Amino acid sequence: IDETLEIGRRPDGDRPDAVIGGVTPTASVTEALEQLDRQADAAGFRGVRPMGRFAGPLPHVDVLRALRDRGLVFEVLARPAQLEEAARGLEGLDDLVVVVEHAGWPATGDDDERAVWRRGLRALAGVGPAVHCKISGLAAPLGTLAPATLRPWVEEALDQFGADRCFFASNFPVDGLHVTLDGLWDAYSAVTADLGPAVRDALFAGNAERVYGI
Repeated sequence: IDETLEIGRRPDGDRPDAVIGGVTPTASVTEALEQLDRQADAAGFRGVRPMGRFAGPLPHVDVLRALRDRGLVFEVLARPAQLEEAARGLEGLDDLVVVVEHAGWPATGDDDERAVWRRGLRALAGVGPAVHCKISGLAAPLGTLAPATLRPWVEEALDQFGADRCFFASNFPVDGLHVTLDGLWDAYSAVTADLGPAVRDALFAGNAERVYGI
């Protein structure tokens, strides 16, 4: 929260076009709403992601409703085993703009986890058109971003959400343990080489610009 406020005080041209702040998992509903209020006037503030782990994959539904009513984004940070639970918790919040962080945040990329991950993505994609998938953070669980390894994960996300609800992102500095920044974008480019220019433009820029109001 303090970082969001500090960034918001920076002059134009010296801050990101959009900032995702946070709410603390241990906060009561009243405290969480106060945290949203503190960040509301920060320049570029667009929404929140969890700062730490909630008891479940989502904060209290009243916090989610407040995000919806304020036109803010909620970023889901949940492991594959929690994705279906997250999908159930989002039912009835059709107008809440949601971004699934790190393509569902797999931990190992093994076959068993991948099956759970696939079901979870399907459940979240089925919640409604306001739920999006940020394809990022895959270098750590996969141990590589070689196109042959990365491609099936990207294709699964695209199959579940559609190209209009996915976008690419980095997870630096964590990704830097496995790939350079240029190498990351080269990998994304390689696995989408067969897609048309309009789809690639959406995945690399347009969808994120729309979701975050950039």
